[in-house]
Amino acid sequence: ISTYLGVEYLLNYLELKNKRIKVSITPSRDEFNNILKDKKIRIIYLIGHGSSRGFELNKKEGVSYSDYKDSKIVKDEIHLYHCGHGDGKNLIEYLVKKENRKKCHKYNDKEMVISYILNFYDLYKKEKNKY
Repeated sequence: ISTYLGVEYLLNYLELKNKRIKVSITPSRDEFNNILKDKKIRIIYLIGHGSSRGFELNKKEGVSYSDYKDSKIVKDEIHLYHCGHGDGKNLIEYLVKKENRKKCHKYNDKEMVISYILNFYDLYKKEKNKY
């Protein structure tokens, strides 16, 4: 099963919720920072390779979440679908409003890619059953 199948379920789920969607595949560091700074973008999903301290944007660049520790950027939700090994604060802790952090998905030590796919499918199926 491909990770892309999971992403398809996530996109279908967001469409059912009538969310406007912007997809960035392998953004540069500058593109990622522009996405974060965009005040119209309130919810972010990061899907790919990472750790508790950062995320791989593409084959050459990654971001360290601690780079945002003094940031004025505020998001409603950030969902982290990547590995979470190691110590350190994640992006949710730096950028999401404190009252919204429980809504956000973050990794745990036992989560694998198949878990993401199943999670996205469950979101999609629950939303689809409402109609």
